[in-house]
Amino acid sequence: MEKRTVLAIVLSTIVFLGFQVLNTKLYPPNETVTENNTAIIETNEITIEEDKIVNNTIISIEDESNYKEELINLDTDVFNVTFNTKGANISSLKLKNYKVDVDRDEEVDLVLQEIDNNSLLDITLSDTVFNKVFSYEKLDDYTFQFKRTFTLNKNNGNQSSPITLIKTYKFLPDEYMFELKVTIKNSEDTIIPLNSDGSLYSLNVTKQIGPNFEKLDRREDYRKFSVFTDGKRDELKVKRDFLTFDEKYEWAAIEGKFFTLAIIPDNNNPTIDYSTTNIEGKISSELNLNRSNLNNSYIEDTYKIYLGPKDKSILEKYNRSDKNGWNLKDTNINKIINFWFLGMFFMWVLELINALINNFGISIIVLTILIKIILYPFTKKSFESMGKMQTIQPEIKLLQDKYKDDPAKLNAATAELYKKEGVNPLGGCLPMLLQMPIFITFYSLFNEYIGLRGSTFIPGWIIDLSKPEYIFQFGFELPILGWDALRLLPIIYVATQLISMKFTQNNQKGSPAGGASAMQTKMMTLGMPIMFFFIMYNQSSGLLLYWITQNVISSAQQIQSKKKSDKEHDLILKEKLEKKNKKKGRKK
Repeated sequence: MEKRTVLAIVLSTIVFLGFQVLNTKLYPPNETVTENNTAIIETNEITIEEDKIVNNTIISIEDESNYKEELINLDTDVFNVTFNTKGANISSLKLKNYKVDVDRDEEVDLVLQEIDNNSLLDITLSDTVFNKVFSYEKLDDYTFQFKRTFTLNKNNGNQSSPITLIKTYKFLPDEYMFELKVTIKNSEDTIIPLNSDGSLYSLNVTKQIGPNFEKLDRREDYRKFSVFTDGKRDELKVKRDFLTFDEKYEWAAIEGKFFTLAIIPDNNNPTIDYSTTNIEGKISSELNLNRSNLNNSYIEDTYKIYLGPKDKSILEKYNRSDKNGWNLKDTNINKIINFWFLGMFFMWVLELINALINNFGISIIVLTILIKIILYPFTKKSFESMGKMQTIQPEIKLLQDKYKDDPAKLNAATAELYKKEGVNPLGGCLPMLLQMPIFITFYSLFNEYIGLRGSTFIPGWIIDLSKPEYIFQFGFELPILGWDALRLLPIIYVATQLISMKFTQNNQKGSPAGGASAMQTKMMTLGMPIMFFFIMYNQSSGLLLYWITQNVISSAQQIQSKKKSDKEHDLILKEKLEKKNKKKGRKK
């Protein structure tokens, strides 16, 4: 290998790594997508003028010794729920059917415990989280009601009439959706004297959904904020760590990589506050709903909360009333799965194949083979084009010698030759162009499709197709790269990519390229796979399995094509030689 080629590869790698480090420093992972829009929402509710209510201090009117802080457990077919009487919130919600990791017998907790004081569905009254201890009653096997009465210490020294806050949780045995009813009633027939920036109360839905993550990015996990409005899902961008959304919507969500929380207000349209902060290295992704004030002495709001996997078959149940226990329809929470149409199609095909094979690794290989078969007519034309290019190389060489001092005439003569022989010099690029949207689709699909989570291909090696595999863990991270393990699939990928590109180059041998163009060809052959080695090193095993299979099949097709092309090339040269000999014979 030429020294300049080696130097170019080394410099390219250094530049790439430097760019990665600089990009990480300048643009750390952030939450994701639209700007804060402000709008006036029309509603039938009568709001209270803010100057009629002042912020008050909440005090208890009951003996605190009558209340006991305790944890209450509820088991359903899909959840293991822990309530806390202090605040009447959910302090833990574990998914029985999903483990933290393949080799850890521990259920995923969708209340991220690493965030201090994180819980689901706290209530804030008068700018203060209401963390009093509630009394509770078990209404049935899946319904718990929490109740607390309090009063307000007003600024004028008087106390308000007693106010009762009731939170009622209702679960169903086999549903990932549950219900929360928030009831507030004044003991007197007067306006509930609560106010916080125009809100009767705020529902602190969550500070962060689980499971735990090491880095908040696409390789590990991430969080998105989204709403469903005007018939479509909108992804919201939190700028300067805070966003208020006050337009009409059907649901609001925090989306993780494989799990999501979506909340559906039944009978009101509370303003949404999304915020994100870094708490001791853990990123908080907070969702609050702010309930507007009313001229009433009694309110009861109902919320449906989905907290579970981003599984299309589960989410779609809430579009048909006969498929779910809540009789909900047209919720559109399945739109949280945001693959474009090609991704949805490949996901459907992959699930269909896996239903027969019951191994997602083999299913990915079969899907890749099917794609290569479907694209083979285009691939064949590409190979034929490269074969024709090889056949006319002697004529191109003659033109190069003839017009070596006149590039304009050389280009014109070469174009005329291409036209005469029916050759398209760009014909070999078509399969690559067709593969790009498929690769982009699979990049997203294999990183986010929950069916691959925890799916084992080869026991003891590739035990989770949604994660990078490894054959040896270092016990530390390599500087700059951040690698913590030796992985085999990226090495196999580079090897198959080099072989595939080598065969492609062989199929184009005799190319008129020389000098700088030859150097560029070598850079493409060696530099691109090496660059992609760094890009793909920590990608999911499923994505690398697809790409390796693609390279192997491409190499096999190129070998077969080359054999055929060589035969045709020899036959054409033989025919040209016979014609040339006949001409010489006639001259004699």
